[in-house]
Amino acid sequence: MEKIQGTYRHYKGGLYEVIALARHSETLEDMVVYRSLTDPQKVWVRPAAMWGETVCVQGKCMARFEPIQAPGCQIIRSDRRTLALRILPDGTVQVRAPRKIARARIDAFVDEHRAWIEENQRRVLRRQNRLASADVQELIRRAEQTIPPKVAAFALQMGVRPKSVRITQAKTRFGSCGVQNTLNFSCYLMLQEPAQIDYVVVHELAHILHKNHGPAFYACIERVLPDYRSREAALRQ
Repeated sequence: MEKIQGTYRHYKGGLYEVIALARHSETLEDMVVYRSLTDPQKVWVRPAAMWGETVCVQGKCMARFEPIQAPGCQIIRSDRRTLALRILPDGTVQVRAPRKIARARIDAFVDEHRAWIEENQRRVLRRQNRLASADVQELIRRAEQTIPPKVAAFALQMGVRPKSVRITQAKTRFGSCGVQNTLNFSCYLMLQEPAQIDYVVVHELAHILHKNHGPAFYACIERVLPDYRSREAALRQ
């Protein structure tokens, strides 16, 4: 019997998981046992030949069952309760999932968010192209002129005092705050708009008071930048 397993999308849109392969007791025909991912209580047994069939609707032909394949997924399981997606700097899809959730559920979740994944992978590619074409030394010079004064002004407003401010060439994060309240900012932050630069500065200064991303942390940012959510959203794009 041809290897049939995993998760499939029916040409009408339904998502199904193959749970077993079998053989008809009388005809000895190869059969597939599968269930709906939206209603796992619904289980069907159909001839395996259906998995190789093509269906034509209004002049458009497609597979009756199309396998769902997650695009370069990195799966991290933990004690969390929900599924979450993240696009890594190299374009890899990272899925954070509960420990015991079935792989078929993860594949379906990724497939449901395929449009979001593709759009954000394109954004990552555009960002990488911008980083590759940037003049690093010029960005460092601009960052050294721009960021320390912003840090000083916002630190005074927030009542905090960083131990030091350093400009780096980090490509995976725009800023960080060390345990000793040393602040690091990537020179690539200079590729962002002033509003987003201010957000990163305030974000890292807030970590001097709050070493996590809890409600008090964001309340601290909001007192300085009431529109921080829109700034953060623009930065993610």
